Amino acid sequence: MLDALRRGAGTWVAKLFLSLLVLSFAVWGIADVFRGYRGDAMVTIGKTEISGERYRYELQGEMQAFGRRLGRPLTLEEARALGVDAQVLGRMITEAALDENARRLGLNMSDDAVATAITTDPQFQTPGGTFDRGYFVQVLRATGQSEGQFVAERRATLLRQAIGNALSGGAAPSQTLLDAVNTYANETRAMDYFVIGADDLDPVGEPDEAALMAYFDAHKGEFAAPEYRKLAIISIEPGKLAPTIEITDDEARQEYESRKDRYQTPERRTVRQIVFQDRAEADAALADIRAGKTFDDIATARGLKDGETELGTVTRDGIVDPKVADAVFALAAGTVSDVIEGQFGFVLATVSAIEPGTEKSFEEVKAEIIAALQLSRAEGEVLDLHDAIEDARAAGQTLAEIAAAKKLDLIAVDAVDAAGLDKDGNPVATIPAADVLLREAFQSDVGLENDPIQLRGSSFAWYDVEAIEPKRDRTLDEVRGKTVAAWKQSEETSKLEKAATDAVDAISKGEPVTAVASRYHRSVTTLGGLKRTDTSGPAGEAAVSRLFLLPQGGAAQAAAADGKNRIVFMMAGSTVPPADPQSELAKAATERLSLAQSNDILAQYTAGLREEYGVKVNPEILNRILGETQ
Repeated sequence: MLDALRRGAGTWVAKLFLSLLVLSFAVWGIADVFRGYRGDAMVTIGKTEISGERYRYELQGEMQAFGRRLGRPLTLEEARALGVDAQVLGRMITEAALDENARRLGLNMSDDAVATAITTDPQFQTPGGTFDRGYFVQVLRATGQSEGQFVAERRATLLRQAIGNALSGGAAPSQTLLDAVNTYANETRAMDYFVIGADDLDPVGEPDEAALMAYFDAHKGEFAAPEYRKLAIISIEPGKLAPTIEITDDEARQEYESRKDRYQTPERRTVRQIVFQDRAEADAALADIRAGKTFDDIATARGLKDGETELGTVTRDGIVDPKVADAVFALAAGTVSDVIEGQFGFVLATVSAIEPGTEKSFEEVKAEIIAALQLSRAEGEVLDLHDAIEDARAAGQTLAEIAAAKKLDLIAVDAVDAAGLDKDGNPVATIPAADVLLREAFQSDVGLENDPIQLRGSSFAWYDVEAIEPKRDRTLDEVRGKTVAAWKQSEETSKLEKAATDAVDAISKGEPVTAVASRYHRSVTTLGGLKRTDTSGPAGEAAVSRLFLLPQGGAAQAAAADGKNRIVFMMAGSTVPPADPQSELAKAATERLSLAQSNDILAQYTAGLREEYGVKVNPEILNRILGETQ
């Protein structure tokens, strides 16, 4: 029948019929299906497309790589928060722009070049440097790629690299740039400095009422009373219930007997062995030992090196061959066994040291066992108590009523702010898991029934908000002492900064640093060899940062390393060692700058390609992949 159909299809009648059929499709618009149809095209650049499935694959790969660095899987939400989705899309658009550019320029990569790139790829080579096709196929299977897909992707990658190399290959950083990098990294500066402290200035004294009120009014928010909440808390923890649970001696002894091996330390022996493949050789070696030769003599005669006879210090279970284990653990220290017919050959073994096993008596571990049983049962009681408290809460009982009925401790907190401090500014130490509980309590309200908070393991806490004292501005009389202290601190800081500024002005006008320092009964210290990174020394981070902005002889002041005083300093000298182009640091800097320069050129080029070709994104496909639509 197939032959008949083939013969019929070749007649002029059949050809006329097929022509009419094609014409009818064209009239009814079947061509519209092909014109403009993009299928799964999520991004289009010119005639180059990025499918949604390809983007999904690349995004998942990047998320997995990120998760491996993080030590746990990365969720899609976390990936989006970190911008991983945008980074992957941007990279793929850049690659597509280069692919479209290669297509328009008629560029191609020969099969030989692609094959060479694959076969010389170290990840597909044996340790000897030979291409391993079996491993190549195995990698493709693991990544879910066909050989054709991999070859096509490698060809595209090589083309992109070729375009990049043509644009920026061989681009070397200028000597001016290299000198600037060397200066930044290796320049050292010296400073002459002295420190001015509050003790070097006249005391601030006490503020008058007008000055104090003015300061208070300007900083009223700093002295405001935060919102306080009155809380009632019940906390149940196995550790607190455990001591109330009674465990009998019989129960403890039964636990001891059921887990006796836990309280035993097995005997350990330091063992050496020689394995013979032939029984006659083993018998002959044993005869030599009996005649006066040592175990080491036999090992040396067989060409065994130090360590090749050692089994180490092991328990009976640490010896794989049970026959050898039985024989070894029956030997006296310093003796050699008879020939042992083991699993891997005929064995002579010797024991050089024995560590006897130990066993703790019931009386020795009784207290430990009772405590463990109490804690185990307490965990069960906590869960029962949790259900009972929840039932009581559902029945409308307050925590105070539940605590009284269940004989539980009620933690009453008269006033606490969101930071866990009472009205005197002291931490409230009685709140369990304060960071979690207070966060929840300050999102609740008076009269609401709140869900219990699970603390550690089987521990739980319930809380009621019984009253709320809103945040308010305090009066000066309420915080007079704190306001006076803050005013004095502010005045001291202002005086210090003014004194330091005056000192800098004097030095800048030509007065010697030593003369200026003497006004404050200070001597000048010279500190040399400072680099930009030396921010943890006696000068402090702020001073070192400012030092590298000063000209020779320039002066400045900054917060001292202790954060309280001010340091006044002058730039006393600068040294830049000549760059050694052969040093590892110079080579690394050159390579880093060349790469950065090449990346800049390529980024500008691809940005131009994207603008020239136009980038069209299908938001429906993108949102579906990113989980924004179903």
